[in-house]
Amino acid sequence: MPRGTLTRHVVHSAILGNERDVWTYVPAGAQGVQGLLVLFDAHAYVHDVATPRILDNLVADGLLPPVAAVIVGNASPEVRGDELPPNPQFARFMAEELMPWVQAQGLGQMARRTVVAGSSYGGLVSSYLGEAPGWMQRAWQTLPAPMPNVRFYLDAGLFESGRGARDGILETTAELSDVLRARGLWVMQRSFVSGHDYVQWQASLGCGLVALLAPQHMQLSRVRGCKGVPQ
Repeated sequence: MPRGTLTRHVVHSAILGNERDVWTYVPAGAQGVQGLLVLFDAHAYVHDVATPRILDNLVADGLLPPVAAVIVGNASPEVRGDELPPNPQFARFMAEELMPWVQAQGLGQMARRTVVAGSSYGGLVSSYLGEAPGWMQRAWQTLPAPMPNVRFYLDAGLFESGRGARDGILETTAELSDVLRARGLWVMQRSFVSGHDYVQWQASLGCGLVALLAPQHMQLSRVRGCKGVPQ
C-alpha cells in the first residue's frame, strides 16, 4: 500500500507569542491532493492515533480522494486550555499565520475541500463551540442570513452525558445539531457507545472525513466505525 509522508515543522506565532510543532502529512502521489484535514492536538493524533495510517487506508480503500493533513500541536500542555476553547487570538493565528503557512507548503485547498477537526477541546475550537453553556447554539441562532456554506459532522459518546442538572457533551451536541439544521445547514450526527476517549475518536476521525469529503460512501459496509446511532 502506498504510504504518505509525515514531516515535523516548528511554526512561530507573533500573534500568540509562542511556537509549536506542526506536522504535515502528504499522501502518496501528492500532485493529486484533493482535500485537506486540519487537526488539533498533535500529541495525540501523531503519537497515539495513527492518523497517517488512517488516511492511507481510507485512500487505498477508495473511500477518500488523496487528502493531505496539517496536525497542529499545542505550544505547551498548560496553554491548551486557553487557546483551544473559543479564543479570538488563536483564531487570528489560524487565519493570519497558520493557513498562509499551509498555503506556502503547497497544501492549501478550497474551503469546501477543507475539514477542520478535533476531539474534546479540539472539537471546541473546530466548531467554535463556546465556553459558556449554549454559546455556540445562540451564535448560530442569531447569525444573519445568508448562512455560510459550512457542513458539520458531530458525534458524542453515550457516556458523555451530563451530571445532575448540567448538560454534558452528549446533550449539547444534540442541541447544537438541532439549531444548525433549523438554520438549513448540513449536519450528520452520530452517537456511539463510548466515553470521552481516543478509542472511539480514532474511529470517528475516518467516519467524519468520509461523511464530509465523500458522503456517497457512508453506506458502504467497509466504512468501519461509522455504525453509530444516527440522530
